[in-house]
Amino acid sequence: MHLPRDAPSTPESLKKYRKSHVNEPGKIQKHWGHADDPSRFAENYSYGKPTYKSEHVMEVMKAQNLAGLADKFNDIKEN
Repeated sequence: MHLPRDAPSTPESLKKYRKSHVNEPGKIQKHWGHADDPSRFAENYSYGKPTYKSEHVMEVMKAQNLAGLADKFNDIKEN
């Protein structure tokens, strides 16, 4: 069965339920149950936890350097 070319389009209130309108390229996917809900967070809200300060790479590299007898014993163990 073919639809006539002048068939009415889907009403805006029902588009959220149709698969043809959900999978449009570049469109943010939102579950139809939440489609009309007001946003709980601001637009610039970011998810996750903040990054905490950590040691810098050069400090970690220096901590691996052994000096004196520790270096000698490490060489013996590695051989």
